[in-house]
Amino acid sequence: PVFEIAELKARAEAICGLPQPIKRKDRTVGIVRSRDGEILDRIYQLAD
Repeated sequence: PVFEIAELKARAEAICGLPQPIKRKDRTVGIVRSRDGEILDRIYQLAD
């Protein structure tokens, strides 16, 4: 069967519940770059 993404999200939340927000610090521990050096994303340290 084919489902809309919103329906899949609703099904997952019904089974698993809503995810808890991720607590992070401001310290960057990694940077994801494209082949030409452009920054695509940053990875932050998790809070304790």
